[in-house]
Amino acid sequence: MLIFLRYLSEKGRIMNKVYGTFKNMFLDLFSMGKGFVYGLVMMGLFIVIFGALIYGFLLIKKLIF
Repeated sequence: MLIFLRYLSEKGRIMNKVYGTFKNMFLDLFSMGKGFVYGLVMMGLFIVIFGALIYGFLLIKKLIF
């Protein structure tokens, strides 16, 4: 009986370790996806803002000269 309980305890520890590993992998992949989307948004804003600055600079240059 004691050997059977020790086997169940060991099996539970192994399953908890497997569960923790998969949980951490999922959280890491989710974080990487969020970072990728955040990077795309930041690069899009960077392109839009600098495009507007260049357009404004050229427009003002054209109006003044």
